[in-house]
Amino acid sequence: MRNKRYTICFILLFIAQLVLARYCQIGPYIYISLLPAMIMCMPMSVPTWLNCIIAFTCGMAVDGLADGVWGLNAMAIVPVAFLNKSLIGIFISREVVEREYSISFYQHGIFSIGFNLFIISLLYFGIYICFDTGADRTLVFNLIKLAASIVSSMIFGLVTVNLLCPRPER
Repeated sequence: MRNKRYTICFILLFIAQLVLARYCQIGPYIYISLLPAMIMCMPMSVPTWLNCIIAFTCGMAVDGLADGVWGLNAMAIVPVAFLNKSLIGIFISREVVEREYSISFYQHGIFSIGFNLFIISLLYFGIYICFDTGADRTLVFNLIKLAASIVSSMIFGLVTVNLLCPRPER
């Protein structure tokens, strides 16, 4: 039942990501992405290579169906997928990775999950902005865009993590 719920929720959030990328362009400073949070919530039982392939596929789909810049989201999300288990092991709990548990607000707290999401978003948006506007804009513009994108995506990301992560059984 958990896998079915997770898969349906992942697909619906992916569709929401497509809608956000296509129709919710707030301005030049903010890019909202659910992809880092979605990849962070991948089950620990999924091997890293498969996690990277799923991330690449989702990134290319967002690029092709919403953004129009082929490879930009895919290039930014694949390193996140590759480092996902390591970052969860460092910032949340090594036991989660070793025993292939799922991360959860109820077990690990909002601070550790939020900090891990911040680091993952920093990596994602750092790569994304570097290749999107790296040489075209000033450093100040890129830093403002990085900060604004992380803050806005963290809000949506925490909701995404809450939807994808399991709740305790009652």
